[in-house]
Amino acid sequence: MNEDAPTSIEPGGSNQASRLADALLWTLLFEYDGSTTGETRGSRLRPTDAAQLREVVAACTKDVFAMVNVELAIDTEPKRDQIPCPSLLAVFIGFGGRMLRGSLTLVAPFSLLKTTYPFPLKAEPEAGLDVLDWSGELANQLIGRISNRLANRGIELLASTPKVLLAEHLRVSSLPRNCVCELRFRAGDASVGLWFDGLAADDANLFGSAEIPTSSAKEGDVLVF
Repeated sequence: MNEDAPTSIEPGGSNQASRLADALLWTLLFEYDGSTTGETRGSRLRPTDAAQLREVVAACTKDVFAMVNVELAIDTEPKRDQIPCPSLLAVFIGFGGRMLRGSLTLVAPFSLLKTTYPFPLKAEPEAGLDVLDWSGELANQLIGRISNRLANRGIELLASTPKVLLAEHLRVSSLPRNCVCELRFRAGDASVGLWFDGLAADDANLFGSAEIPTSSAKEGDVLVF
């Protein structure tokens, strides 16, 4: 394991990490469903809604990382089964609402996220824990930006508390069954992955109405948990 990464989680290999990631994904997906039976409520997004939502998610991801001085570019030829990095952080955050619910997963190298930390780092092991908390805040900022954009369409999202997983060689063997978009970015030599999984209310037309003015919170405000 990378010496710069905290050791609060000891994965037992890529299979265990993948199973844990899958479990967390679906835990978050059902977090606002109120279901303990594994049954889902809602429908897959219309293709036009999924395409527009993908544009929103990609733009917001770039904006959030630009805020911490990291320029992201879409990776047009990513490796599909694994993001090659010796030490990864995976951040999961669920969201729910009347028209849309699901989860967002952000995967990035610990070393990259460490460089974005906005305050002087303490000595280890506190420094590693601070980066874990900060990674959750980045995901929180991301879902906040997405929520602000969707609010212009009358779509309200309520986000859960971010959950952060440290794992070596995290593999994504298959996409979540309700994946709206899978995005891979490059930040210099580093790879960043993002998965947005969601279900829409039955017969929902998310982008069918005109944009409406909102009084959303200002984007870029930092709330450290």
